Amino acid sequence: MFYDYRDEFIKKLKVMYSEELVHYNEEQMKQKQLNTAENLIRKYFNDLEKEMKPLIEVSHGNIELIKEEQYIKFIMNHEYLKFTRFEHSIKVEMGIYNEEEDYVEARILSDIIPGKKKCVIKKVRSLHNYSTFDVQTINHYMNRMFEKNFRTKK
Repeated sequence: MFYDYRDEFIKKLKVMYSEELVHYNEEQMKQKQLNTAENLIRKYFNDLEKEMKPLIEVSHGNIELIKEEQYIKFIMNHEYLKFTRFEHSIKVEMGIYNEEEDYVEARILSDIIPGKKKCVIKKVRSLHNYSTFDVQTINHYMNRMFEKNFRTKK
């Protein structure tokens, strides 16, 4: 029978680099989770854009969706919600453009970070962290940012 050193060689290398392999596998898992979260965000806004296409057209620039490689930014009436991908997280930011003062007031709402199995939310200045990130989370951010545009004044 033919002796195949390749199997033995690979086993020895795995032992030699066992710690590095653990770290590598953890990083791969984290990146996969972030990719999944980013794909969910992109799908949400692509679907929203398809449904809103006529509304975007008739809004005279008041509704806009900017899709770049590193971020997605949804703008409505000088207010925006932005998801920015970084190496180890996705930042969720909301902001308002002040036309009179010509500046943007922005704040980070949370970071989407890898969890045990799925990405979780790490809220800024909050004790209630680490709920699972999903479509409902995006809906919550959209509601929080834009619902005030539909309230009627009494």
